[in-house]
Amino acid sequence: MTKNKFVNPEQSFAWEPSESYHKDENAKSFYFFDIDENILNLSSSIYLKHQATGKMLRVSGKSFIAEQSFIGSHGPFKDYHIDFSTNNGSFQEYRDQNIPWWKKPFVDQSFIQDIKKSIKLPDSYWQGPSWAYFCHAVLNQRPVALITARGHSTNVLKKGLSLLVKYKHLPCEPNYLDIYAVNSPSFLNEYAENQKYSTAELKNIAIGSAVKKAFTKYGFNKGHRFGMSDDDAENLKHITMAMSKLKKVYPQNSFFVFDTKNSEIIKKEL
Repeated sequence: MTKNKFVNPEQSFAWEPSESYHKDENAKSFYFFDIDENILNLSSSIYLKHQATGKMLRVSGKSFIAEQSFIGSHGPFKDYHIDFSTNNGSFQEYRDQNIPWWKKPFVDQSFIQDIKKSIKLPDSYWQGPSWAYFCHAVLNQRPVALITARGHSTNVLKKGLSLLVKYKHLPCEPNYLDIYAVNSPSFLNEYAENQKYSTAELKNIAIGSAVKKAFTKYGFNKGHRFGMSDDDAENLKHITMAMSKLKKVYPQNSFFVFDTKNSEIIKKEL
């Protein structure tokens, strides 16, 4: 295995110090990634519920993101609404399901199923716009935090990404700083008990926690650099706000936002 197999040289130094930057050997670059439509394009579907009949309509993640502001009011999904039920609701494929113990050896959670299906396709189908950055971070063992709207357990997310290592799409296991599945029961119980937050707001909480954890684990260093890559416009707005607040608290550190909503990467330093 070589670097070129995993990293596009033109993209690999996403938020690394430039050659002219005075490199402190103790300073680190911390990579925060959303998963869907960002590092991975998976086949996970969202189910919208018809307001009159209750029938569920299956739509792609991309279609949902494009129309979510108009669901229930106008556009192709004006007669539908989002069902927040845990097991059979709109986001059932983005949550862990209750699988009977006797089926568990034979039935995977949806995230793992989707990765198994996706990697049978050409790479260009399932590798998202930040895939090269993710590979660079993994290959060089940069501390990585996954900050996703999914509601899976940490073990399920790690097991799914381990398949990418097993089938040689990733060179090794990521150096996880942490995993924040912001709609998982464990995250909500720890960070949002009895509170009503949007997914974007929950991601902001996760970003703050990840930066704090980075300083706790690796020590305070004014050369530490932090970047978050996401594709959702609302999330990006809140991520920019969160990074701006962090910049005020840690003015000597560098903070970046990577916008991948149009399947291209726009880099912004706060």
